[in-house]
Amino acid sequence: RFMERFNIYLAGSCKNEIDEGKGWREKVATIFNNHIESKDYKIVVIDPTKYFSYADRKDHETDKQIMEFYLDQIRHSRIVLVNLNNSTVSVGTGMEIMYARCHDVPIIGFGDSEVYPWIDISCQKTSKSMLEAINYISEYYIERR
Repeated sequence: RFMERFNIYLAGSCKNEIDEGKGWREKVATIFNNHIESKDYKIVVIDPTKYFSYADRKDHETDKQIMEFYLDQIRHSRIVLVNLNNSTVSVGTGMEIMYARCHDVPIIGFGDSEVYPWIDISCQKTSKSMLEAINYISEYYIERR
C-alpha cells in the first residue's frame, strides 16, 4: 500500500549555534522516526543540516542553490516545526517562516529565548518545550485525519 508522505521541515538558527543546530533536530528526527506511528502517513523529517554545512561547504555549493533547495523542501512539507530560540539573530529562519506562510504551510514553534516577535506570531501554535510541540503535531496533524 502506498503511503502518503508527511514531510516535517525543521527550521531554526544554524549559523549562530555551537552545533549548527544539529542537536535538537536529531532529537526531533529520532522521536518522529522511532516513537510516532501513523497508519496513514510515512513521516519524513527534513533536517536542513543533513544537506549543507556552514563549516564544510563544498566549492560548487552556492548560497542561491542552498536557499532554493531549502525553500523547495518547505513548499513540499505538510508542516514546519521551528525552534524559536535565537531567532532574533537568524535571518534565514525568518525567511523560511515567511516562505512557509506564503505557501500555506502550517508552522508550529517552540522555545522562549531570544525569540523574534514576527516569527513567534507567524506560528499557528507555540510551546515552551520541543516535546510539547511534537506532541501537538502528532495529535492534531498526524493522528487526526
